[in-house]
Amino acid sequence: MWHKIARIILRNRIALLSTLFVITVFMSWQATKIEMDYHFANMLSNKDTVYLDNLRFKKIFGEEANGIIISFDAEHLFILENFQKFQKLCDNLRKIKYVTGVFTVTEAVNIHQTTIETADGFNKRVFQTYKLFSEEVKTQEQLDSIKSVFFSLPFYRELLYDKDTSIFLMSVTIDKKIIDSKLRIPVVFEVEKQILSYSDDCKIPVHISGLPYIRTKNMNMIKKEIVIFIILAAFICIFFLYLFFRSFKVIGVTLILVGFSVLWAVGLMGILGYKITILTGMIPPLLIIIGVPNTVFLLTKYHRETVSHGNKILALQRVISKIGNAVFLSNVTTAAGFATFITTKSDILVEFGIISSLGILFVFINAIIIVPAIFSFLKPPSEKYTKHLKYKLINTIVDIVTNIVTKHRIKVYITVFVILILALIGISQIKQTGYLLDDIPESNPIYVDLKYLEKAFNGISPLEIAIESKDSLKGLQLIEQIRSIDSLQQKLRTYPELSRSMSIADAVKFLYQAYSKGNTNNYRLPDDPKTWETIFNRLPNGLNQNLAKSFVDSTNTITRISLNIADIGTKRMSVLLPKIKEDMYHYFPPDKYNIILTGSTVMYFTGTTYLIKNLFISLSLAIIVISILMYFIQRSIKMVGIALIPNIIPMLVTAGLMGYFGIPIKPSTILVFSIALGISVDGSIHLLTKYRQELAVNGWNMGNAVRKALKETGTSMMYTIFILFFGFLIFAASGFGGTKALGILISTTLFVSMLCNLILLPSLLLSLESFLSRKNFPEPYIEIEDDEDSENPENEKREK
Repeated sequence: MWHKIARIILRNRIALLSTLFVITVFMSWQATKIEMDYHFANMLSNKDTVYLDNLRFKKIFGEEANGIIISFDAEHLFILENFQKFQKLCDNLRKIKYVTGVFTVTEAVNIHQTTIETADGFNKRVFQTYKLFSEEVKTQEQLDSIKSVFFSLPFYRELLYDKDTSIFLMSVTIDKKIIDSKLRIPVVFEVEKQILSYSDDCKIPVHISGLPYIRTKNMNMIKKEIVIFIILAAFICIFFLYLFFRSFKVIGVTLILVGFSVLWAVGLMGILGYKITILTGMIPPLLIIIGVPNTVFLLTKYHRETVSHGNKILALQRVISKIGNAVFLSNVTTAAGFATFITTKSDILVEFGIISSLGILFVFINAIIIVPAIFSFLKPPSEKYTKHLKYKLINTIVDIVTNIVTKHRIKVYITVFVILILALIGISQIKQTGYLLDDIPESNPIYVDLKYLEKAFNGISPLEIAIESKDSLKGLQLIEQIRSIDSLQQKLRTYPELSRSMSIADAVKFLYQAYSKGNTNNYRLPDDPKTWETIFNRLPNGLNQNLAKSFVDSTNTITRISLNIADIGTKRMSVLLPKIKEDMYHYFPPDKYNIILTGSTVMYFTGTTYLIKNLFISLSLAIIVISILMYFIQRSIKMVGIALIPNIIPMLVTAGLMGYFGIPIKPSTILVFSIALGISVDGSIHLLTKYRQELAVNGWNMGNAVRKALKETGTSMMYTIFILFFGFLIFAASGFGGTKALGILISTTLFVSMLCNLILLPSLLLSLESFLSRKNFPEPYIEIEDDEDSENPENEKREK
């Protein structure tokens, strides 16, 4: 089969290159259609009940995570000049397009009772709201007087200022219609610009956070890193290609190959309507890094053939027919490792799995056509460009490895056994966790500001409780439910991870304080049902009054409790959320009420837990799929087992290192294992493919076959691992902790896998020689060419 493919490629090279060029132009056009994904990454299935509950809540009460939160140091805020500038700041913020509201101390209202004349001529006492801090504040004494009134209203305590009255909050809400679009970006940056300008002008420290702000800052970092990683990946590949081959032709062809493949992958994203996320943004540098080893294997074989007989066309034909199969299979197994993410049912991972796996196959298609086709038009490499085949250092390393494999296998097994014991001890120390800002360094201002606000207000990440009764709430039933809500709120205050909550009960307390002529002691729920009735009757628009409608739906059957939660991690969340649910069901029995516990925090926690579970499943699936592919190559369960051992051990070593260095199990670190397994098994495929070829040539002498296979593939394996190791190591420069960990851990895994494939795998083949017979090497389902014809002059003449 591969002989036919070689002839087709070489005879139709111009037509094939033209076809690839046309496809690339088309894909480049499609690539212009893609844009950044500005949505909050949903890690849940669209059919998950937590996801559906969140959608229902947003439909009733609107987006709960559309506010930018800013804290101001109170020490200098209430100096008249600073406060007047603060009022002007609020006015300027409201003028920003798509800013729908500004809620802070300057917007605080009070409630008083007044008498109005009804339509039928009667006088009626009603509640009326008025703004505390009017724009007419002209003197420091006036400001101080209003300030004392403000602090006498418990409604705003821990809502607009902290317990010590040293920090004040501002919430700038953004139109929910643009919260998940690129229009959000300039709005957030303009808000930030004006806040920082005020801070510099008045020398008042500020801290900025909130999900829209965090998401925007993260997206900006992703944009910058995509460009940086593409440049770094290209630089690493160029550096090592020149170091190995000393040829700009090789570098040029390689850049064309990976460039075409990247454009195809990005173009496919445009066709499928996918957007750039933190994962899909990694695909271009990943394809560059993974694509270069294809060139290395193909050109190393090409150089060996030209040195052997000097016939360029024959050499290129043998490149395709002899190792085309191994290169194909190694790309398929790598693609399989990425493709298993499709099974996670998480949109962000499914898209990553589809594009990355197909992108790797695009790399193979381009490599198997572009490399032979272009080099068929170029002169055969001179001795200057084939010196790398005789590099003393590389050949010395291969000789040392061969010596270890043939004479020191017992020491190899003892070393591996000790390493495995240490790895298992490390694995036992791994912890599972996940934080909202898991991937942000602790020194980053985003992280610093979030923790500052959490310390002052016990959290700023939204947590929502929706309580649905069977019937519309009226009379005593409504009063009892509000009392139960207040009791639940008091219980929630006992959890240090939760902020002060807000509900209709707080609105009623505020009204009762106003009914009691501002008596601070009466910021509580009334005792007498008649007082409740009086309060409700004095609302101009009943329960639809603005103060209450934020907490009750239009049918008066669903009420909400809004609060915030600290970024406490999935481990603590797994304990806290069941406790909150238990408290909810205590005050609102499930047989009488439908309860929803939702919010972006619950979505993230559930999504992370769901994702970790599914990633473990995808890893298991990757092992199964790769095992099946290996079986198609070897048609021997024994050989599949032997091949898997040196590829499972690196994953165990990496997991052990995670335990020793305190790197927890989370989505970004679990990704490592499926990706690394798909790549590391390539070395086993190349070695075993060459081993089978050498068995046929050497009369089934397994010892000679191992040594010759190691000598020929060892050089290419070391070249590719160097490129892959340093290629993935570039991700250690990321500003995201998860990306950084992914780069370091994959690099570590691949380096260990190289050692295992160069030392352990040949050792196992030699040690198990007596247990392996010709019966263990039946003809594979996937054709593998042997090298008999390369040793046979008659065949060589015929090919010429």
